[in-house]
Amino acid sequence: MAKRTERIEMRVSPEEKMRLRYRLSETNLDTLADYIRSMVLGYKIESKLSTEEKQTLGEIKNGLHDLKRLRNLIHQDARAELLDQLDDVLKRISKILDDRKM
Repeated sequence: MAKRTERIEMRVSPEEKMRLRYRLSETNLDTLADYIRSMVLGYKIESKLSTEEKQTLGEIKNGLHDLKRLRNLIHQDARAELLDQLDDVLKRISKILDDRKM
């Protein structure tokens, strides 16, 4: 990407600025400049996770902890096949959570 050297200034009302900041807060962007640039140039803007999505991912994390505890119990009984399958499930869930960066 080319270095950004040009400036564009614009004036907005206090209400417009408040609305822009609110809209910015719903995204993963850091600055109003990033938000306005993305909107005007049609860049993809990703939203922050909703409360429901955060809750769902939290429940997945709790399930992951339960599965790890179960894995440890299975390991104590040395059931290799079940242990391998459970390890695979744990890896897939961990990858999902890592991809979501939560």
